[in-house]
Amino acid sequence: MKRRGEAGYALVMAMVAAGLFAYLSLLIVQANWGDDAVILARLDRARLDAAAAAGLAMALHGLGVEERGRRWAIDGTARQVRFDGVLLTIAVEDERSKVPINGANEDVLRRLLSAAGVRGRQLDSLAESILDWIDQDNIPRVYGAEADAYRAAGAALLPRNGRFRSREELLDVLGMTPQIFAGIAPSITLFFGEPGTFNATMATPLAVMAMQGASENPAEMAAWKKKLTDGTWTALENVAEVSLRGRPLTIRVEAALPDGTRLSRATIVQFTGSRTRPFRVRWYQ
Repeated sequence: MKRRGEAGYALVMAMVAAGLFAYLSLLIVQANWGDDAVILARLDRARLDAAAAAGLAMALHGLGVEERGRRWAIDGTARQVRFDGVLLTIAVEDERSKVPINGANEDVLRRLLSAAGVRGRQLDSLAESILDWIDQDNIPRVYGAEADAYRAAGAALLPRNGRFRSREELLDVLGMTPQIFAGIAPSITLFFGEPGTFNATMATPLAVMAMQGASENPAEMAAWKKKLTDGTWTALENVAEVSLRGRPLTIRVEAALPDGTRLSRATIVQFTGSRTRPFRVRWYQ
């Protein structure tokens, strides 16, 4: 039986191989069947799959470089490369520098949402509705929402009464809007690696405010948001000096064809420090 580390390593290699074989197979099909639109669409998808798998492999290689000055950054900085005519945008994020949404208490949630611009009763309702989605009872908090409220609103889904399984599931919480979600999504995580606690050194200002008790004062929030949008925020730690052993990292790859067709992939890996099996895959999408 394979150990978890071996399985994770094998998974990435299988993803790369599957993408490349799919691409080669469809090249053969196209040669035999002509320029049928369906075949071309499948070929494009295979190209994107293969390119995304290649992007993941590039990131793993860049993160595994022993010379720390050449190692890829883990602060979310995007880099672009081309693979077989496909434009790849690749970013690596440190999951320990995000807000663990499934374990956040009400104070943390309020600061997180407030930093994203949520105020007043909307803030009360959304924070408590998130907690009601996670908790295992059907008793709503004062401003929260449980199953009856969702039925009354005609919602397609009822509260899970359990942990969020994807960040996008937050969009099903009553009161959550695409705009609010877009504001908090880069700073939240479903995966909080072990061992370890929140690491502010690579965190966005929003995550730092939420986790370390920054004020909900609108003026202070505005100052932090300005840093987020004008490019003046920098990580507190030299990324080249960070040890990656045991640290959960999200590798995001977007593959884009010249006609605008795109494919996105996200994979959470954890480096082991072993030369034979240097990482394991914890989650992928």
